Amino acid sequence: MANWQDDPDLAGLRPRRGNTPWGRILVGVLFVGCGTFALAYYLPLYRAHHALSDDHARLREKLESVEQTLAKTESDLKSVTAKRDELAASAEQEESKRSKSSSDFGSLKDALANAADKAIKRKAAVVGADPSGARLALAPGQVFSAGKLDVSASGAALLCAVAKAAGSRALHVTGVATDADVPAQLKTKYGTAWEYTAAAAASVAETLHDKCSVPGTKLYAEASDGSRPSSPAFGGSAPSPRIELAVTNDAKP
Repeated sequence: MANWQDDPDLAGLRPRRGNTPWGRILVGVLFVGCGTFALAYYLPLYRAHHALSDDHARLREKLESVEQTLAKTESDLKSVTAKRDELAASAEQEESKRSKSSSDFGSLKDALANAADKAIKRKAAVVGADPSGARLALAPGQVFSAGKLDVSASGAALLCAVAKAAGSRALHVTGVATDADVPAQLKTKYGTAWEYTAAAAASVAETLHDKCSVPGTKLYAEASDGSRPSSPAFGGSAPSPRIELAVTNDAKP
């Protein structure tokens, strides 16, 4: 009887041993497993790292922007602080000047009061001081001869005493009167208050310049029709009509 194992027809049906590539299959399985593990583990990590990198870049940009804003703010603050200090120093300097001027004008007011002592006692003059200077208001009779706009001898002495008290300061002369205040004997010559006060101020200024040696650069004269109220420095007691003499440190009364 023939051995069936030797039958060539059945040989193709028998399983072959030792030819299956199990090692390659195992390596492939391991490779696929490792790849799958790598994708499953490292891909999320990569994505997370990429997201963190983007967040870091955005935060860095914001940080740089904040740093730039902070630097600009610090620069602006330094500028504002410097300006504030400059203004504070200027204000302090101005306050010091005002305090000194106020003190000076207080002393000047006393000097004017001494110069016009007799007229003040007769209620024909009043003195005052304000931030712009010291002031003296005189009734016309204390300066001019009766019925005239000629400065009398006593009026010239009074004006020179005022000029001495003023020193090197500017001296402003203002004539103040209404139309009704123009003396009757002068109405034909000076028909309005403007004409009268202009002539009166000019006469006083001329005396101050010619007889009291007040430089023309320190002497100012102006007229008024009486509508301008007297300075608050006089406390509402200034005579009307009047000649106002304002002593200041500059050209503005």
